Amino acid sequence: MRQTGVQFEVIVVDDGSTDHTGILLDKMGQRYPQLVVLHQNNQGKSRAINHGLAKATGELVMVLDADSYLGEQALMTMSQHFVDPQVIGMSANVRITRPLNWIEWVQKKLNIYWGIA
Repeated sequence: MRQTGVQFEVIVVDDGSTDHTGILLDKMGQRYPQLVVLHQNNQGKSRAINHGLAKATGELVMVLDADSYLGEQALMTMSQHFVDPQVIGMSANVRITRPLNWIEWVQKKLNIYWGIA
């Protein structure tokens, strides 16, 4: 919620969580006016993303997972590249700090191998 240099909205889709996630998100939505909280029955990641995209009002969209983190200037830095009309999309470098499964472990090892970590 701490981005500098750009206007932004954060859309969070609670995809049928069974813990207190929805309640916590609603409380955060009261504190942060740029946070839009959507609730739906568990329908999977792709439907949650589509639900959020349908409510987005900005020109640029970034999709993140619940465990993703952005530095304070990430949106400003990335949005500057869209001044170039040949840029139609981009992807950020993902760093995995504590792999939870085999795929994340492999991604972390590849990042270290390529000097990205």
